[in-house]
Amino acid sequence: MVAAFSAVAVPAAADRTSTSVTASGDVSATDNVFASPREVRVSDISFAVRPGVLFGYDGPRASHELGLEGEVLEFVRNSEKPSVSLRGGLRTRVQTTRFTSFAAQLEGSNGVLSALGARSSPDVTGPQLVPLGRIDTQSASGAMALSWDTGRSLQITPSVFGRVSRSDDNADDQGMDLPTIIKSAETGGQISVERTWRENSLSFEAGAAVLRLERDASLMAMLGPRLDHQFNPRVRGQWRHDINRQWSSTLDGGAVYVHPFGKDPDNPDRVYEDGIFPVFGGALAYTEVWGRGLVQARREVAPNLLVAQNTVNDTATVQVALPLPWLDDSRRRQPKLVGLGSIGLARTQLINSENSQTESEFLVGSVDVGVGYSPRPGFTYGLRFQFQYQTGDDQAEMVIPGFWRNTLSFTFNIRYPDQANGEAARRRNRGVRADGGDLVPVGVDPVTTDVVPEDDAGSGNNE
Repeated sequence: MVAAFSAVAVPAAADRTSTSVTASGDVSATDNVFASPREVRVSDISFAVRPGVLFGYDGPRASHELGLEGEVLEFVRNSEKPSVSLRGGLRTRVQTTRFTSFAAQLEGSNGVLSALGARSSPDVTGPQLVPLGRIDTQSASGAMALSWDTGRSLQITPSVFGRVSRSDDNADDQGMDLPTIIKSAETGGQISVERTWRENSLSFEAGAAVLRLERDASLMAMLGPRLDHQFNPRVRGQWRHDINRQWSSTLDGGAVYVHPFGKDPDNPDRVYEDGIFPVFGGALAYTEVWGRGLVQARREVAPNLLVAQNTVNDTATVQVALPLPWLDDSRRRQPKLVGLGSIGLARTQLINSENSQTESEFLVGSVDVGVGYSPRPGFTYGLRFQFQYQTGDDQAEMVIPGFWRNTLSFTFNIRYPDQANGEAARRRNRGVRADGGDLVPVGVDPVTTDVVPEDDAGSGNNE
C-alpha cells in the first residue's frame, strides 16, 4: 500500500508549490464500540484506512494549504458494510501590508463519532462529554482574522468564526423509537488587543456568539424536542510569562453572559432568564525543539454541539510529547521513538436553556497514551491505548446512563514527500510563550502526519 501511494506522488512544478500523498489508519479493539451503557456494552474490532492528498503553496507574502482525506471504516461485528466518510480543509495566510496580515480557514468532515478520536494524536486529546450510542456526525467550520502588528510590542486582531454540526443517533436502525437529530450552529466574532514585552504579555479580548441549538426528537425520547437560541457576550484578560527558555505560564480570567431569546415551537410557553458565569484558567508549559509538555486547569463556558446545549466545563489536563532515548539522540528535531500521552478529568454541567442555571452534572475522564516510531521522515507507526469514562445523571427528569470504554490500537501515518509547502498557513493562532517560541507550524513534528486538524465539535472557539 505504501508503494501504491508513493507511485502517485506528484513532484512540485515549482519550489513554491508542493503535492504530498498521505495515508493513515488503525486497527483497534474495544470493549464498548459505541459508548453504550455499562450493562449493554458490546466489544468489537475495527479497521480504518484514510487516504489523502495535501497541496501547498508558499509565496513571498502568502501561504496556502488544501488537504483532502477520505476514510473507510469497518466494524467486524457491528456493521453490514463499511462506513465511508470525507473531510477536507483550506487554510490561507497573507501578509497584506508591512503591519497587517490576514488568515482564514475552512474545514468540513463527517464520520462515526466513536472513531473520530483516532484522527488526533494522543498528546492533544482530552475529556469531552459525548452522547451514547452509534452517532453519525457531519460538521463544518470557518474563521477569518485580520491582524495589525507593530512588531513585537502591540497587536490588534479582529476575527469572526462560524461552525455547524449535525448528528444522528440511528435509533430507528436499532429497533427503537424515531432517531434523534441534533442540529447546532454557532457564529460570532471578537477583537483582541495584546501588548508584549521581553518575557511577558498582556492581552484583552471581547466578543460575542449567537447559538442555535435544535433537538429533533420524538416526544417519547429520553430528551424531547427543543429549539434554543442564545446570545453569549464574553470578555477575557490573559497574562503570559516566560520563566526561562523552556518554561512558561499563563493566567486568564473573564466572564460569559448567557442571554436566551426567541421562541421554541415545541415549548411555546417557556419563560427565559439570563445568567452570568465566570471563566478562568492557568497553565504551565514546557517547550523544546524535540518535545513539549502542558499542565492546565480551567473553567470555560462553551456550547457542546453534539448534545445541543450550552455547558460549563471545569477541566484539568496533562499533555506530553517527548522523545524516548533508546534508539537515538533524544535531542534531535526528528527523533525515531516518541512517547505521547494525555490524561484529563472534567466536570461538565449543562446550562438550563430556560433559567440559565447549571444542572445535570457529568464527570468525564480520559487517558490516552501511545508510542510513535518513525524509521524515516514521513512514516510513523504507533501503538495506542485509550480509556474513556463518563458518569450518568440519575437526578434529571429522565435518567441518563454513563459508560466506560477501553481501546487498544495499532496506527500508521504516511506522508510522501514528507515536506510540504503551505504549512505556515497552519500556524497555531496562540501559543503559551510570550515570545512566541512555541508557534511552530503544525505538522512539522514527526508525531503525526494529520492532513486536516480535527475540529473539536464539543468546545467553543475561545482560544
